[in-house]
Amino acid sequence: MVKYECKLNEEAERKILLKKKRVRLAAAAAAWLVFGGVCSMIRLPHPVCAYENAVHFWNGHRYCVFDENVSWTEARIRCSLIGGHLVTISDADEQQYVEELIADTSHTAYWIGLYRQTNDWNWIDGSVLSYTNWDFDSYSDTQKPDNAGGMEQFGCLYAKTAKFTDATSCNLGKWDDNPDNGKYEERGYCYVCEWDTESDEQLFGTDNGILVWENHTYQLMETGLTWKQAKAACEEVGGHLATVGSIEEQKALNQLMDEYGDRISYWIGGTDAETEGEWKWITDEPFSYINWIDGEPDNSTDMESGGENYLAMYRGKHGSNAANGWADDCDTATMMTAFGYICEWDNDSDAVLWNGHVYKVFHQGFTWDQARACCELMGGHLVTVTSAMEQETIQTLFQSPIHKNNYWMGAKVRNAQIFWVTGEAATYSNWAAGQPDNAFGIGEDSLMLYLAHNPRFWNELYQWNDLREDGSCNQEPFFGTNNFGFICEWDDSTTAPVYILAYSNLIGDVNCDGVVDIADAVLLARYMTEDPELVLSERGIKNADANHDSFIANDDIVTILKMIAKIIN
Repeated sequence: MVKYECKLNEEAERKILLKKKRVRLAAAAAAWLVFGGVCSMIRLPHPVCAYENAVHFWNGHRYCVFDENVSWTEARIRCSLIGGHLVTISDADEQQYVEELIADTSHTAYWIGLYRQTNDWNWIDGSVLSYTNWDFDSYSDTQKPDNAGGMEQFGCLYAKTAKFTDATSCNLGKWDDNPDNGKYEERGYCYVCEWDTESDEQLFGTDNGILVWENHTYQLMETGLTWKQAKAACEEVGGHLATVGSIEEQKALNQLMDEYGDRISYWIGGTDAETEGEWKWITDEPFSYINWIDGEPDNSTDMESGGENYLAMYRGKHGSNAANGWADDCDTATMMTAFGYICEWDNDSDAVLWNGHVYKVFHQGFTWDQARACCELMGGHLVTVTSAMEQETIQTLFQSPIHKNNYWMGAKVRNAQIFWVTGEAATYSNWAAGQPDNAFGIGEDSLMLYLAHNPRFWNELYQWNDLREDGSCNQEPFFGTNNFGFICEWDDSTTAPVYILAYSNLIGDVNCDGVVDIADAVLLARYMTEDPELVLSERGIKNADANHDSFIANDDIVTILKMIAKIIN
């Protein structure tokens, strides 16, 4: 019996699982930002380094200046997620060059890649600290670094001479030690990222391996971080440190490390920090599969860390082990130069690829304007629906019983006419009874989709309504910003973030090979003849329902053929 379980022969599997080898991180989930504090749970692509005039070349290195106030820790993570590191300054010539980069800024200070461990200052890339340019504060008669308040562990460079208070000042180009958030609480500084190459390869992280396996996506991160910093970095981009639940998953990660790994070890998401010896995954899934190296875990302690409470996966031979295995390690700064980390995304059931477009639902409570900004900064737009089949596709996004009452769509409504944000013609609509009505004449001009029944006015699920852009309607509790989510759409699947692309429900992909082609139509035709030698996987059956009617029938074959021929709009 031939059973299609989305598993291929060894060579085909290698090509599919590692086909993302040259993905540019400019369009990946690993280079995301917060948009003005609004999208605090949605990470967006960094816009600056996409422009040629924002990237600077000097002495075999690349530099990029980011004029956004963040903490030192967040600046470090952001640089690492786009393949670089906070700038390190090796001599007076590089110091002068960095000063020139920020000469025209209106900001006071920029983070550099200097941090204090105990009493020693270190560069985050492991290079030797042979040159320094510490400030002397003439107002307070203080030589830097001074560790004021016992909290100043991170280095910054001043972009201008300024007076902080009546008692403190700073001098152009000089270095100072600061708390993680800078001189002013919760404010932070801007930052400069550096890449140790002039090639685009490292700038956009194309050497970082991406693996799609089963219903998960993994990315190998080569930047050295502590376990807690790595955990925060993965969560910053919507994922988590990788967890390993089976020998098959371990083998997939082994392949990822063997193909792309440069470090001896990588952090994964296990810890026994809560109770010694009781190992847990950070996702709370069962810790049922183990792959300890001989003699591990051994909880070898040191004075700084208090114990080895965090899980690392070693690449290749380590000790008496001949293959990749696990060990417990300390969460200390000394591990920064040795350990990379692996991020994992549990692929979304609330995302779908259909007819070359990608759709994903977000459940954050935003206004229409905020939702539109978030979608656009992720490279997409608020969803536009121009056919009945596209409407049915949108409805498949809501498989979970947990959702908001209403979801924003990508149109403004004026004089009962729909104006899509993409400029497309309004060839289809699905209005609820009596809509659009611009109720109370108070500017109901933003398009929304019902995911619940309005208790005051009957509506069918998934029907449309016009509403004010803040989501309010006469103070009705059914509405309001917090009762809204939104749907993003990408018109070209290659521009969608990688963690959204790598989900399982690719409509029409019956054989689960990542594309919709004639082989899927042929396979479904065989399935419809009840071929006793053929069994489709659960994912394959779900993908085969191209008409979204919960039945597998001959018209699904027709729909797949139309998708291949690009007849469907």
